[in-house]
Parts: sequence; structure tokens; C-alpha cells
Amino acid sequence: MVVSNIFWRRQKRARNEYPDVYQYNTLPEGFRVQIVQMWLEDLCSFASVVPQEYFGNVVRTLRREFEVWRLPPTKPNAPEDYSRELIAFFMEEQNIEKALSVIELTFVEASLLPQVNELHRNTLSFNQRTQLIRAVEELNQRFQDHGLGFQLENEQIMRMDSEFTHVEVVKPVLKLLNQKSRFLAGAENEFFIAHKLYRKGKYKDAIVWCNKAFESTMKAICVKRKWMPTNDAQKATAAQLVKKCVAEGLLPEFWETKYRDGLAVMLKHGVPSGRNNLGSHGQGEQITDVQNHTVSYMLNMTAAAIKFLCEQEEQLA
Repeated sequence: MVVSNIFWRRQKRARNEYPDVYQYNTLPEGFRVQIVQMWLEDLCSFASVVPQEYFGNVVRTLRREFEVWRLPPTKPNAPEDYSRELIAFFMEEQNIEKALSVIELTFVEASLLPQVNELHRNTLSFNQRTQLIRAVEELNQRFQDHGLGFQLENEQIMRMDSEFTHVEVVKPVLKLLNQKSRFLAGAENEFFIAHKLYRKGKYKDAIVWCNKAFESTMKAICVKRKWMPTNDAQKATAAQLVKKCVAEGLLPEFWETKYRDGLAVMLKHGVPSGRNNLGSHGQGEQITDVQNHTVSYMLNMTAAAIKFLCEQEEQLA
């Protein structure tokens, strides 16, 4: 369903009532109502979707992951009703990570399909997948309308700290990492893990995975371009990988030497140094307090570096 630009929405926008600053701690009741309406009216309208199977897939997964027999507030001896159980849980759950997990699961293709064996795996039709894409677009618009700093990208909830950075840097990086050849699958997985850890407040771990994604991108490029044997690339440090990429002409030739050297230094000492000083090595006598904005910067710097390397690699003959 397309978000309707009704008079009420236009007036709210004219009065600047839509939030300008993202928040990450609560999901408003109105937003939750809209999500439930999307489940019932959009996702359950797929011809191949049986509502109880759809809700059942999600509920069974959540029960196991949250280590409960029934999702609260459902009573243990209540009649089995998956849709009622999920909706009640989602509307009342105050832990935002659990609530976002519900959203993530319910907008994933696998949850929409009946459980089948590996030999007869079902997939959505073209029309159904188009409908799912539109539902995700509406979901992301609802996040934005309510000033919630999250978006669903590639079937995973990601935290947004700046709409500009997300649109201009993070989304293009996800597209580059998810290209058809899949030679960057490792870096894509590590970049997603970094975002998940960031969302959970595990800031030091997030920085470590930022560096892994950055290094994996360079390793993949070096192996693809036959600049290094696979075994050598796997053992190489970030500094060695940057040096190799520079030597092989990954940086534009038209740049003067001092600018190329400057960029090489930034790549060498940006993400890797953040990992060494804040995430990986022992912190000594003093506890290292990694702030939210520091990790946000590291994630964005990682995304920008990966975007640059991937786009440069695409330009090579």
C-alpha cells in the first residue's frame, strides 16, 4: 500500500510536526498499530500466504529465541492463536530490540512462506515480491514519519544516525556488497554484524567488525584481481592490504602523489586504528568508554571507505 498523502499528513508537514531528530528508545503506539495493519491487510493478502502459517512461523521463531513457551502476555494454557499472540506481544513489548526483531521477521520472505523441506523450497512470485518490496518501502516511510532511526535493508533492521549518510553512503555500500558475483559476501556479512552490535549497544565489538568488513573488502578485491594469492591475502594485515591496493593502482593515477599518499594514510590509519585503540587490544588499567557517536562515526567511515574501494575497483579495466 502506498503511503497516502492525505490532508492530515500535508498539514502535519506544513506545521513541521514530523520529527527532525531520530530516536531509538521507544516505538510509539500509533506506529505499532500501522505495522499490525500492514501484516493483516498487505502481507496476509498474498495468494500463497495462509495467515496462521505466516504468524505461526514468526511466533515459533520468537518463542525459541526469547526462551519462552508463549509470548507474553499470552497465558500458558490459552488456546493456540498465533496472530493474536504475536499482535498482543508486539503492541505491549517495551524492549525495543525485541519489538524490532518482530518487525524484521515479519517482513522477511521466508516467514511469508509455508515451512517446506529443502528439496521443495517455495519462493514468492514476481508480483508477490513486488508487493513485499512496496510493503518494506512503506515500513521505512513509517519509521521516518515517527522519527525512528531505523530502516529495513536487505531483510535486516539497521540503525540510521543521519538520513543523508544512510542514503548517500550506507545504502550504496549495501548494493555494492550484494552484487551478483557475491565475491564480497564475507564483507557484507561482517558489515551487517557491525550494525547489529551497534544497535545492541555493544560498541567495542561493533568497531572490531567494522575493521573486519574493511579488511575483507580489500582481501576480496586483491584475490579477484589476482594481486595476491588467497592464502597471502587472508594473512595480510590492513596496512599490507592498503599498500598492495595502492601499488596496484586502485587509487586514481591523475591524483598527485601527495594526495594518493594522503588517502592511503587515511585508509591505513582510519578504521584499523579505531579497532586497535578502541575495540581489539587490551584496555590496560583504565576502562575504555566507547561512546555512541564514536561508533557511529566508525560505521560511517567504514561504509565510506568500502564504497570508495568498491567503486574504484569497478572502474579498473
